[in-house]
Amino acid sequence: MQPEGGQEPQQPQEPQQPQEPVKENKPAPPPANPYELKNRPIPEQTKIIHFEVCKDCKAKHGFCTQHDELRYAQLYHSFQQKVEAAVPGTFCLVNYHTPKPSIGAFEITYQGKVIYSKKTTGLFPSVEATVQRIKNFLEDIEKGNDVAKYATMKEKKYEPPRDKKSKPGFQQYIKMKEEEFARQEAIKQEQERKRQEEERIQAEKAEEERKKREEEEAKRKAEEEEQKKKEAEEEEKKKAEEAAKQKEEGGEKKQEEGGEKKQEEGGEKKQEEGGEKKEGEKKEG
Repeated sequence: MQPEGGQEPQQPQEPQQPQEPVKENKPAPPPANPYELKNRPIPEQTKIIHFEVCKDCKAKHGFCTQHDELRYAQLYHSFQQKVEAAVPGTFCLVNYHTPKPSIGAFEITYQGKVIYSKKTTGLFPSVEATVQRIKNFLEDIEKGNDVAKYATMKEKKYEPPRDKKSKPGFQQYIKMKEEEFARQEAIKQEQERKRQEEERIQAEKAEEERKKREEEEAKRKAEEEEQKKKEAEEEEKKKAEEAAKQKEEGGEKKQEEGGEKKQEEGGEKKQEEGGEKKEGEKKEG
């Protein structure tokens, strides 16, 4: 088993073979399976940061929790890359001494000393802030400072400074109320002005529509009167034509009757003259 601290005992080397320089370990590439929590071979002369991460959430304790197993795994992989890149000579192991991690655990330790505890704080660690926390912890270890505070220390969340508003005095309070009242009155007056303007516009529109209807009605009546007048003139003209025609037909009839009468009178006169002539001849004989 790997001793606490992550440094394996060095094997004796032959004196004639020079020791190879320790290469700086590169950050681990992201895993193909995001749920995978596996450890790599431990390099020599590295500071091992241990992570205890909750796993198998659905299979083992899904009946009593609502843990997002993917979140735990992705957070560890983010820490693994960030820590090894930001802190030279470090190496991350996950669940190395705890094959059965605690439910909801996301614990970070070094040489058995707690750097961050989710079980204590009740919060997931922030990657950037906790990487800096690991740097500070390792510096305190090297300086021999007490690191017990890290076990219970919570991350400080940035909060923008708040403007402290001084409590207004009585005169200022009265002035604020008057300004608010004046503002409300101005709003009411503006609303009343808009209402009156809308009523005026609607009244003008209604008046225009009424005038338009009256003009259309007057025009319609004028057209009807004109049509009636034309019909009356046509009727009178038709009657005059019929009267002239009848008069003309009556004159022709009278002429015909007068001619017939003249013919009858001429015949009778001729007969009378013939009879008189015959009588005169008889007398002469």
